[in-house]
Amino acid sequence: VSQSRYTNTVTINGQHTYAGTDANPVNNRITFQGLMFKNTFATVPTLAITATVATQLNFNGCFFDHTNVATTSVIFDIGTNVRLYLKDCVSRMNGDPATGGTHFVISGGTLYCYYGVDVAGGTCVINMTTAGYAQLQNSVFQCNGSDVVKLVANGLVATAYCNFTNGSATGNGINLLGSGASMLATHCSLS
Repeated sequence: VSQSRYTNTVTINGQHTYAGTDANPVNNRITFQGLMFKNTFATVPTLAITATVATQLNFNGCFFDHTNVATTSVIFDIGTNVRLYLKDCVSRMNGDPATGGTHFVISGGTLYCYYGVDVAGGTCVINMTTAGYAQLQNSVFQCNGSDVVKLVANGLVATAYCNFTNGSATGNGINLLGSGASMLATHCSLS
């Protein structure tokens, strides 16, 4: 799915779900390019992605905008068997301190952020609620709340050449919540 180069940016409003169920994984692979996703819902993610088989969603040059001030708001919910790839994307939540929710909830899936992913606002960037994996590279992650990255037991994040910032005086950077929660970081800045 891609915007036409002859029109203004295509905006997709509200909350959406995708469930990968085709027995052939190739049929569970979708690429989005140059689109804007907007959501205002307090409790329903902009994109809830679930799968019973291997599923891959790619977002290139997209913009995600969530304006609800509720800390329960979510942009991506990444379920088991899902691989979410972002490249050169921007994600924004409400920027006021202690408002807005979470950019990425990893509930068993995998998140890949490559080259120029710019995440800001909300109270949490990554909340891994079920053991999963995130690989972050050449990107910026900023929030104004509880945690920039929150990992459950056996969750893993590998990151290189990234910047992690929490603007809250009482917030955490990386919060390893359980046994086996691990983060590998090289050439990163944490503030």
